[in-house]
Amino acid sequence: MEAIRLTGYHIYDYIVAGAQQIIKNEKQLNEINVFPVADGDTGSNLAYTMNNIIANSQRHDAVDKTLDSISEAAIEASYGNSGTIIAKYFYGLSESTKGKKSITVEEFIHSVNEAVKYAYESISHPTEGTILTVMREWASYLKREINHHATFDKLVNDSLKYAYEVLDKTKTLLKVLAEADVVDAGAKGFVCFVEGLHEFMVTGKVPDKNVSRIEKVNQEKISHSLQDIKFQYCTEITIQYPSDDLDKLEEIVNEYGDSAIVNSYNQQVKIHVHTDNPHQLASDLSEYGPIIYSKVDNMKIQQDIVHHRKYKIALMTDTIADLPDDYIEENQIYTIPLTMMHNGSIYLDKYTTNAATIFSTLDKSSEYPKSSQPNEKFIEKSMRFLLEHYDEIIGITISSKMSGTYERMASAAKKLERPGKRIEIIDSYLNSGAEGLLAKNTMDMIKAGESFDTIIEKIYKMRQQMKIFVKIPDLNYAARSGRVPKMAGKVAATLGIKPIISIDTEGNGSVLKEFNIQKVLQRSFEEKGMAEYVVVHTGNPTQAQELADFAEKLVGKPPIYIEGVSSIISAYIGKGAYGIAFKEERE
Repeated sequence: MEAIRLTGYHIYDYIVAGAQQIIKNEKQLNEINVFPVADGDTGSNLAYTMNNIIANSQRHDAVDKTLDSISEAAIEASYGNSGTIIAKYFYGLSESTKGKKSITVEEFIHSVNEAVKYAYESISHPTEGTILTVMREWASYLKREINHHATFDKLVNDSLKYAYEVLDKTKTLLKVLAEADVVDAGAKGFVCFVEGLHEFMVTGKVPDKNVSRIEKVNQEKISHSLQDIKFQYCTEITIQYPSDDLDKLEEIVNEYGDSAIVNSYNQQVKIHVHTDNPHQLASDLSEYGPIIYSKVDNMKIQQDIVHHRKYKIALMTDTIADLPDDYIEENQIYTIPLTMMHNGSIYLDKYTTNAATIFSTLDKSSEYPKSSQPNEKFIEKSMRFLLEHYDEIIGITISSKMSGTYERMASAAKKLERPGKRIEIIDSYLNSGAEGLLAKNTMDMIKAGESFDTIIEKIYKMRQQMKIFVKIPDLNYAARSGRVPKMAGKVAATLGIKPIISIDTEGNGSVLKEFNIQKVLQRSFEEKGMAEYVVVHTGNPTQAQELADFAEKLVGKPPIYIEGVSSIISAYIGKGAYGIAFKEERE
């Protein structure tokens, strides 16, 4: 083979060309995604990681600097199984070329073989027939055949043909792939990467069109092959962790579920696992270092939307809207978590923290939690996913006077607008049970088959009919959070004052002069009636039930549901609060 040296420019161009081919095949990869969970997002996860590499890595003359930059960008934005594995692959490339400004073809082939080791080591229980298999076989082919080809591009050309053969064999290695009659989506993603790399070597430029082999898709076979999801949440958590000893962390993660990946880089550890208990996992991991990033996907809802979509219109809301989990899952509602900062860690409301977790730590901590709007990248990723399966999306958010969630979701919707797709993000002017009740009414209209425009028009009118009253037994929580002056909290506690809070017509929080919630409900019922209602509480099911019993005698029907509120609302109003949200019967 000819003696050439590859610089950082060569390596960067190869990887970006490969990344572009993955991005161009995002939809195809989603369509064939059945393993480990058929949630239809392997293409999106890989494309997200590749887009971040293109946007945030730097093209250097030196190989090591280029790969350091690519590795860092990939790990920072890696999503899902395949995204996390390929990020560790790039990390392996980076580690195996340290201190090298340029490399020979032989050194390049050595580095890709080393990178495979890093990819395998990142998985607790590696599975053959996946992206790992194609990575390994492609690298082995290059090493085995290097002396049988006159030029590097001819070697890569033949290696691509071999990669196709290995890809096709993934059907025989995993039963679920054979039943669905598709190749593995992650493995296909890596072959797309090789296709792009090869195209650049041949043409000298990043391909402007899709050069990938199109896979045949039989949706009936895929649907027939679907298996029950063993663990519901695809969870990713990054902690600051200066130690190289990962054994304990791997042991903890493996106890929580499967598809576990533990990656260490730059004194941080990024963890990926499928689990049913992300909040408890986050609590355990926070003992080893502050959590600096989290992402949780509900794979059950994703799989149902992809393969058994119920309605023509998608409904999104945030986790401040209090709805029962089984209702959310039954109706395929996509929820966006707000974030909470506490004791140096960042948590996802209702996912990596809940009310019980918050109350167990508040009394032990001098620092009070702070809330923040949802992660912008997660909002965009979620909307992109929904736009693949729906033409119309309605989003219901917490009052814009209480959070920037509305502005962030509206901005993402505007960015993703395109012909034939409609997204309407609505400021509910509400929170908690009232926001949840508005979302429930929106879902009622979606289920009834009402048109997008009709539903939107009704929501804007209906939000003025939604009311909420919450009895707070202890103002100290609100005082500690800064929502009321600390002195007011002390005075209220001394005098035994237990106020009722509400929300005005502009979406601002308010405090009533009345202290008897039953009298408030009686007066509201007499003035405008109650079409339906829900009861909410913060760790106080007893008084919540008592309030529900009172309301049932008043209205003549039980609440739609009794639900604990989000961790963020719980932190601000304290343990023991209880309240009612209702839709006025008369305008």
